[in-house]
Amino acid sequence: MAISTTTQTELLTEHRWRQFLAVRVAADFERGTRRSWRRYPIVGEVKAQYQIDDQPRKRSWDILSGSARGLTIRSDEEVPLGTKIALQIHLEEGAFPAAAVVKHCTQTVGGYKLGIQFVFADPT
Repeated sequence: MAISTTTQTELLTEHRWRQFLAVRVAADFERGTRRSWRRYPIVGEVKAQYQIDDQPRKRSWDILSGSARGLTIRSDEEVPLGTKIALQIHLEEGAFPAAAVVKHCTQTVGGYKLGIQFVFADPT
């Protein structure tokens, strides 16, 4: 995936993220779901910075899906629940800085699937 050279400098807001989703995903009705927020396929990559045991880490992860509250990504290492992450989300439209926290980490084929919830600049 080619990374865009357009970079936003302001931390991601909930309004801006929902605008992004609204114009890129189908508004199909989904019934009988167990999830609080519907997941949508999103093509992109995140550059992440975080710490495990006081050791700084920098990683690049592929995005598997997104929702109104966060992303599901694939990682090559386990990341503990509650870990705070500084992100740079790279999409076709550009790069967006965001803050997030790990909500789940599940081992899967080829690594780990992480559910990361955004900490929006404008909490609602």
